[in-house]
Amino acid sequence: MKNNSYNGIVIDPVRDEIEKVTAFIHEELFASAPAPKWDERKPKQFPIFNQDGSSACVAFAVAKILGIDEVYEGREFVHLSPRDIYVRRTNAGGGMYLPEALDIARKHGATLESLVPSENLGESAQNSKNGITPETDKIAQRYKSAGRVALPIDIDAIAAITTMGKGVLLGFRFDYDEWTDMPTVNEKSRQECGHGVAGVDNVLLNGRPYIVIDDSWGPGYAKFGQRHISNEFLKRRCFYAGYTMNFEYKPDDNKPSYRFTRWLKRGDRNSDVVALQNILKYEGMFPTNVDSTGFYGPVTQRGVLLFQQKYVGSNNGGAQAGPQTIAKLNEMFSI
Repeated sequence: MKNNSYNGIVIDPVRDEIEKVTAFIHEELFASAPAPKWDERKPKQFPIFNQDGSSACVAFAVAKILGIDEVYEGREFVHLSPRDIYVRRTNAGGGMYLPEALDIARKHGATLESLVPSENLGESAQNSKNGITPETDKIAQRYKSAGRVALPIDIDAIAAITTMGKGVLLGFRFDYDEWTDMPTVNEKSRQECGHGVAGVDNVLLNGRPYIVIDDSWGPGYAKFGQRHISNEFLKRRCFYAGYTMNFEYKPDDNKPSYRFTRWLKRGDRNSDVVALQNILKYEGMFPTNVDSTGFYGPVTQRGVLLFQQKYVGSNNGGAQAGPQTIAKLNEMFSI
């Protein structure tokens, strides 16, 4: 797999701007990050994938993350097909845009590797839709996620997610000679390689924290396909972190009470937004398996839009809880 200029990542400035607007944001969903647990132990082991000579690393990482989601939800790891993700990208040529891979996981999922094989295929074969049928598409729907969440490039924030038992999609830029078992920063690096990987665990080695990643270059690379990423390398070479999230909507029987005195809009952070999120939970319009954080982000915006569509009749896409929405909220929930 050695390629001094390997690049499996597509950078798209237009999509990057869209990402800032559309991505679910970790701080909207959790008032404080779950505390990461750091131990000196052997990392978790999952099957190591082999992308062979293709540029499908991002799709391989996301398929791994969806398989890990099955374990997180109390089932066994499922080997899903990276090719079923890769062939759905919108860019021409090799490589893939990182958030788009998570969007495909959200909208489509991925079918079983046994039905749409991806292992040990070159770029041409990796782009083939051979074996993809309406039936495999139906199976893929079983494994799709509900959303993608953007994470800060911070070792504790990432470790908090892997401590929970979930995988994290990470995007790196480095020179090939930096990408060792325990990658180290070369100050003269031209960062010619772009690679997407799955962060699968967090451990201590000799008292130092590391994110453990599964590398889809195959089990013959690194320590049986796993590398340990230090805090320094993460800060200097990682440029993207995101994870999948499945939301639960279980309306509470206890009706909230609150009187709003001001309009609310996307980007607000205050106690009124906490009350708004609690009401949306009661209405089944905001996930109940996340916190009411008081941050009006994309998830809250979606809930407000649903509320407007059901009770108000007019809306501005949920980006603002304006006078009509506030009046209806007070009519239904004021003290």
